[in-house]
Amino acid sequence: MNIRLHLQSPGLNMDAVLRPDALPSLIELIQRHKVPAAELAEHEKNPRRPGPPRPPGPPNRRRGITEPSRGRGSLDDVLAPPPEWEASTLPARDKVATMNLEEFLGQVAPKTFPEKILALGAWLAARRDQPVIRPGDLKRLLVRLRQEPPANPGRDFRQAKELGWLMPLGHREFALTNAGWHQLAAMLAAGDGLPKGS
Repeated sequence: MNIRLHLQSPGLNMDAVLRPDALPSLIELIQRHKVPAAELAEHEKNPRRPGPPRPPGPPNRRRGITEPSRGRGSLDDVLAPPPEWEASTLPARDKVATMNLEEFLGQVAPKTFPEKILALGAWLAARRDQPVIRPGDLKRLLVRLRQEPPANPGRDFRQAKELGWLMPLGHREFALTNAGWHQLAAMLAAGDGLPKGS
C-alpha cells in the first residue's frame, strides 16, 4: 500500500504519495529530526490541527464533523487544509453555482459513482461557497433525486481520490481539487453539446 504524505510549514505545502519501501527511511528521518515535545510551541502540540485555522463551516459538534469517528482511524483522520483553487476553475464554479441540481446533473450526465461524487460535490461546494464535502451530504442529495446511493461508497470515494478529483481533509471530509474542477468543466462542456432533451 502506498504512503500518502502531507507536509506543511510556512512557505511549504506539499502532498506526495510514496512507495511502501520508503517507509523505513521516512521513519528514520522522523526519529532523527523530531523536535522534543518540551520544545514545541503550544499550537504545534496538537497533531489533529496542523497548519492555519480551517475556514468556518456550518456549526457542528466537533471540527465540522457530522459523524463520529469510528474504529482505529486512517489517513483520512489527519486534517489537511482545503486546496486553493486556481483562477482557471472559476468559470466552472460560477456556472455550477447558477444551476439547479436537476439541470446541472442533466448537463454533466455522470455515468459512474466517482463521477456522481465529483458532480454532487462540485454542486455543493459551488452553492455553499465552502469547500468541505461530506459523504452524508451527497447521500442526502441522491435520496432527494430518488437515486440509489452507491453500494460501496468508500471504494467510490477512493477512486475519486485516485483520479485526483478529491483530496481528504479529515475524517469523512473531502474537497474538490483543481483537477476535479477541470474534469467537471470538461463534463459541462461535453454536456453543452448534447441535443436538447438528451
